[in-house]
Amino acid sequence: MKLLPLVFISSCSLLTACGGSSGGSDSDNDDDNSTPVNTALFVDSGVAGLNYSSPSHQGITNTLGAFSYEPGETTTFSFAGLTLGSITIAEGTGTLTPLDLFNTSDVNDQRVKNTLVLLQNLDSDGNAQNGITLQPFPEGSGADISALDLAADSADFSSALLSAAFPYESERELISEEDALAHFEQSLSAINAGLQLTGTWLERNDNGEIRYKYTYESNGNMTAVSYSNCTDDDFYRAPTEASVNRNCRVSSASYTYEFSERVLTIYSNGEFADRCTVLRSSEYAYDATCTTDEFIHLERVITELSNNLIADSYRLVTVGSSSFSELTFDKESGTGSYQSYTDGIAGSGNTDSGTFTWSASGNTLTYSGTHEDGIATFTDTLTLKNNNAGIRGALVTTSAAEEGTTQLLIPYFDSSLAANFFSQSLYGIYDAVSGVCLAVYDGGTKLDNAGNNDICKYDPADFGNTTASINFTERHGSLVLSEGGEDDICWPVSRIITSENGSYTLMACSPDNGGPDSFNYQLWYTL
Repeated sequence: MKLLPLVFISSCSLLTACGGSSGGSDSDNDDDNSTPVNTALFVDSGVAGLNYSSPSHQGITNTLGAFSYEPGETTTFSFAGLTLGSITIAEGTGTLTPLDLFNTSDVNDQRVKNTLVLLQNLDSDGNAQNGITLQPFPEGSGADISALDLAADSADFSSALLSAAFPYESERELISEEDALAHFEQSLSAINAGLQLTGTWLERNDNGEIRYKYTYESNGNMTAVSYSNCTDDDFYRAPTEASVNRNCRVSSASYTYEFSERVLTIYSNGEFADRCTVLRSSEYAYDATCTTDEFIHLERVITELSNNLIADSYRLVTVGSSSFSELTFDKESGTGSYQSYTDGIAGSGNTDSGTFTWSASGNTLTYSGTHEDGIATFTDTLTLKNNNAGIRGALVTTSAAEEGTTQLLIPYFDSSLAANFFSQSLYGIYDAVSGVCLAVYDGGTKLDNAGNNDICKYDPADFGNTTASINFTERHGSLVLSEGGEDDICWPVSRIITSENGSYTLMACSPDNGGPDSFNYQLWYTL
């Protein structure tokens, strides 16, 4: 966020991203226009490539689904000649969804469901979990969706969509209405989630680099730490607190704040400094848009636990194993459930599933309950490790029941991340705690310790002299890296799609069936 009058320049503009094009545009933006522009997001996931038009603004939504609007004006959204709908937008609006297109709160409105089916099936990579990108139909493809009827019944709409958008793919399997709606309801949960702001948060820029650290105290005081002048090397990354403290200029300032109804107002010496509207949030992250025309993404620094900071679901994995358990937690009732999996198959034994009660406080998460047989009982206490990175809400713990074995809890695990990981073959690998470059992967070739510790530099000539090779395979949601007869199991914690420089993925890696009892957090950047 841009805090004035101090010189705190935020990392990512909502519409223009960091130092370059974000993939979106607004035809009437002037470079020297200092008047803040009202911005909002159009989401199922963020929908990029959607045309929008109002008396004051016209353009295409960017990677985040961002667009400009003038309060009180009507904005019309369309794609490829098909008008989706029009919305009169009130001041302070942060997020719009297909519900708003039809002025309804009913997710079962047929027009809403058809719009969801349309957007998700036209997504360029077919994976709405990482955002929706709409791209123009290739010339000569014969595709024409302009006559689609969004009010048609489910079967008729799906049939018409298949013929109109994919005229030469009659056997194509569309994303179903049921699956499209399930994804949308996940997005709505993130938009409507309550946010516990108290604590410490890191703001990252488009490259996943830390630029600010904010600490919100329960008494309304706030401290902001700025990291700047890190390096002038284009290959440099500052993804961790250790790396920014080591290589950047650090400055701090004090503020006060008020937080109510998802609106955060910040004051400097009693004077207004900024106001931000929370667009979507989870227990460990939130996105917001501010009056200074900025989009900010922040992640919580987790050093202590409470019931409110526990996610609704986790995948629990153990060092050196691709077996896992799926855990669910209900905050209101304090109950949960688990299901164990071996070789990707749900166990059916008496102790492979069950229910429990739970609580979290300090540095421990304790749960106890009954296995599926209704007879055998269990209990365990998971304790945060001192070096817990807590990145993207993942928790590194030791298990009392497993005699101190290290276990990782990954919130809202996305099993598609590993399966879809091969679209990019060139990665710079950074240690997610120290920020030091570990390696560069170019397809099946590995260059160790690339680039003077802090920088993962890529030079094709370097790979001509190396014989190290590596093989990537997907195993039950994990990515297995095989090198010289040894395997590392890497669990993808999250993948962040940036609006300028591709993506970065947080991995938790450990040797297969042996090695140190710890996970190595890694940040994988596309180069």
